[in-house]
Amino acid sequence: MDNMAWLLCLSWAAFGASGARDASPHAPSAPILEVLGAAGTLRWRHSIEKSWWEEAYTAEPGGVRLLAARVRGSGAGMEPPPEAHFEHGVWVYRPNRLLPKVVLTHSSFAAPYEWCGEGSGCRALLPPASRLDAEQAPMTSVSAWRMEIAPCRGEQKST
Repeated sequence: MDNMAWLLCLSWAAFGASGARDASPHAPSAPILEVLGAAGTLRWRHSIEKSWWEEAYTAEPGGVRLLAARVRGSGAGMEPPPEAHFEHGVWVYRPNRLLPKVVLTHSSFAAPYEWCGEGSGCRALLPPASRLDAEQAPMTSVSAWRMEIAPCRGEQKST
């Protein structure tokens, strides 16, 4: 029987590692792995409507379970699905869908995704190159990075 805890891990890989033209010269060739925890909420602001969209996830051996989603507005392609209901000023629905992984794409013209861990607050998900000192590596285009959230074993190390 498998007693190992499952966690959610975020991997960053530069598109240049797979041949894209716009990769940062400071991007590593191998993916960078970051442990997010057993569960949490991915959130972002819509680039036009400026409304929050939030999705709650948990790790399972077979993938990443999307438990619930909340949309704090609608319009510009962000309408909640028919099964959503309006609750305390927010559209809420519960897909309860198991996904092998969550693949994130990002426009460098929008704010970064945020991860809200259980009891640890929220933080921006910034590509590794943008975490370096500005003199070492200027802020690179966020669109030069691919982000994936997938289950990982409890023995993974955080970077």
